[in-house]
Order: sequence, then C-alpha cells, then structure tokens
Amino acid sequence: MTGRKRGNREGSMYPYKDGWAAYVWVTTPSGLLKRKYVTSKDRDTCHAKWIELQAKARTNVVSTSTDTVAAYAAYWPEEIVKPNLSLGTYINYSGWVRTQIAPGIGGKKLTTLRVRDVQVWLNKVAATCHCCFQGKDTGRMPEKRRCCALKKCCKDLYSKESLRGLRRTCAQCSGVPSPRRR
Repeated sequence: MTGRKRGNREGSMYPYKDGWAAYVWVTTPSGLLKRKYVTSKDRDTCHAKWIELQAKARTNVVSTSTDTVAAYAAYWPEEIVKPNLSLGTYINYSGWVRTQIAPGIGGKKLTTLRVRDVQVWLNKVAATCHCCFQGKDTGRMPEKRRCCALKKCCKDLYSKESLRGLRRTCAQCSGVPSPRRR
C-alpha cells in the first residue's frame, strides 16, 4: 500500500476545474466546524496555501466567510461579553460598538481590517467632537440646533480615558490589536 490515510480534520487536495482545490476543517468564530477552501491554477501554489491553512487552523479560529466588522460587532457583545463579563462591562462595550465602531469601521471586512485602518479611524475620532462625529446636532429640530449643523463646532472632544476605553473595546471586538498610545 502506498501513502497513508489522512487523519481527521486534515482535509484534502484535488483537481478542480482549470486548476487545483483543497480544503481544511476549521473552527469558526461561532465555534462550529466547517470546511475552508483554497484554490489555485498551479498545484504547488495550491499545496502551499493548503499547508498554510492547516497550520492556521491548528492554532487559531478561522473565519469561513468574510463578515464585516459591523456584523461581528453586533454578535460580539451579546454572545461573548454578556454571558462572560459583568453587566457594566457589557453596557460599556455595547455602547462603544453601537455609537462608534459600527458606524466608523463597520463596513470593513474582518479579513481585510488592519491596524493601520484602526489607527486612522481612532485619530479621526480623537480629533472630532461628539456632535460632529455622531451627527447629533443634525438630528435635532432646526430651532434647537446649536453646534455642527450651524457650522459652530463645540470642540467637545473625547477625553483620553474615553479614547482608551474605545481602543480597548475595538481591540476586544475586532480581534485586531489596537495601536497603543502613551
């Protein structure tokens, strides 16, 4: 008998359409076991991708779809934070997610989110007042507008402690390490 039988969850590699395909069983962020596929025109390239995916699957949770930050941010406070942390932490994290993270970087895909993206967004949050960033003043009745909608910024910026909390929440929620401030 030539070769050996593959072990459980090692996956397989096979000819596919005009090239090669391979899959590995991975654990998803929701805890399910699913197949993750890689393809290539060249067998050697496909094999290299397959080996890399196997190594990643052994050490990490691997996403099988390309969720956005907003989709994961909606799931994260309810399913991860609420059952495992205190009520105050849940309220704090879900507030940051709802008011800042989802509107700010929610459209980015988790697979393409980088530290640089988070840093640029955090710099924008730090330099913009609450009203301008969240569009609070534009939602008020016209006679009660007093800030950004009248082109008179109140300069009510976030405190350093608030920005630290937002960074911490972002790092926990996105899985991307947030840039540190000193």
